[in-house]
This record gives sequence, structure tokens and C-alpha cells, in this order.
Amino acid sequence: LELYRGLGSVHGVASVLGHLGRARLELGDREQAMETLAEGLVQGQLSGNKWYVVQALEGMAAVATASRQWERAARLFGAVEALAEASGFAVHPADRTLNERYLARVRDQLDESTFASAWEAGTQLSLDGAVAEAIEILSPPDRGVSPSSPSDPAQAAGLTAREVEVLTLLAQGMSDREIANALYLSPRTVGGHVSSILAKLDVETRTAAAVLAVRRGLI
Repeated sequence: LELYRGLGSVHGVASVLGHLGRARLELGDREQAMETLAEGLVQGQLSGNKWYVVQALEGMAAVATASRQWERAARLFGAVEALAEASGFAVHPADRTLNERYLARVRDQLDESTFASAWEAGTQLSLDGAVAEAIEILSPPDRGVSPSSPSDPAQAAGLTAREVEVLTLLAQGMSDREIANALYLSPRTVGGHVSSILAKLDVETRTAAAVLAVRRGLI
């Protein structure tokens, strides 16, 4: 992951994050897995590669299972199956084995009718809809924008033009120092912008900010 970050390869970063997130979940680190996979969703979308997004969605479905969000897990697994089939992707056998193990837990917790309904709802989700479903695990609910609010999403969130620049680079996985170098700012100034961004978006982590930025069209 660090090698790809150093090369500035969004595709490389996106491809690794899905696998790393699954590995962290298998090691029992659900919080780190969730953060990693959420970043995978962001980087997958930035890369324009649907398969990277689907891989991260598989992981988020497993996270939903581990978080005991049974119906959401069923919807996400249904979405993964439908999106993979529609795109002509083949779910890797090792991933399918993992998915089946988590699905067995979901089936044990839901009655047949509820599971079937959630699965069917998932198969009807678009890629963007499935991503929105997945990041609900991580991000706070949208508060909505009042009719009198600015039409520009970034302006509605109260972000300055400089904060949007910082947020865009943050979503690409850059550190404060790397952002500072790119924008000709001091790391301390960038750190201040990042703190302001987190406060305005009402999130606690950089990953959550990146996920919300993509979801709301802020970058």
C-alpha cells in the first residue's frame, strides 16, 4: 500500500485496500477494517474502476455482518452479487468462500422472508446506491440541505475553496506534509485546515471525511 501511495497510483491503492481491509477483519480488527474498506470505496471511485469498488463493497458487507447489522449485510451481499454479474466480473473463489461464511451468519439471524427481502433489495441497488448503503456503517446520516441553502455542496457544507483543495488531496490518501508540499503551505496550516474540515463535516477521521466528500459531491 505504501509503495503504491509513493508512486501516486490510485489504481494500485484501490486494489490493495480491498484485500487489506478483508485481512484486517479476519484478524479481528473491525474498526481498522472498516476504515480501510471505506477508503477503498473512495479510491475505487476515484480510479473509475468498478471492480475495485465491488471488492470494497464485499468487505463492507462482511463488516456489516461483524457489526450485527444483519439486514444491511444481506442487502450489500445481494448488491455485490448483482453488480458483479451485471459487469461480467467473477468473484474470486477465496472471496466467495469468505462471503459464504459471513452469509451463513446473516441467514442464522434473519428469518427466510426477511433475508430474501433484504437480498432482493440489494440486487436492485445501483453501484452508487450500494456505496451509499455501505458507508452508512461509517458516516453520520445526512442532515439534508434546506431550500435556502447554497446549491453548491461544498458551499452548503461551509467549506472554503482552500478546504476543498485540501479535502480533495486528503481523499487521495495524502498526508498533511504531502498536501502541504502540493499546495505550497506549511504542514501546520494544512493540519488546521484538516481539523476545520472534520469539524464542518461532523466526522472524526480523515477516512470518514473522504467518504462523505465523495458521497455528497464535495470534490
